[in-house]
Amino acid sequence: MLTEDGRVGALDMQRLRGRIHEFGAVSQAFLAQNLRNVGVEVTVDRATGAARVVAIPERSARRL
Repeated sequence: MLTEDGRVGALDMQRLRGRIHEFGAVSQAFLAQNLRNVGVEVTVDRATGAARVVAIPERSARRL
């Protein structure tokens, strides 16, 4: 990551341990909301918890 003073550093993964899934869920919620804000119909994939665009058939998305 790039710091405010222009240095490049890495995330301290030890400090994030146990919270990665939480941050992922928050990220997916923001993604879903932003897509809805621009008129995209979104649902939550029950298996993964990921935001899923309804217009893309599930079998097509699984191939990616």
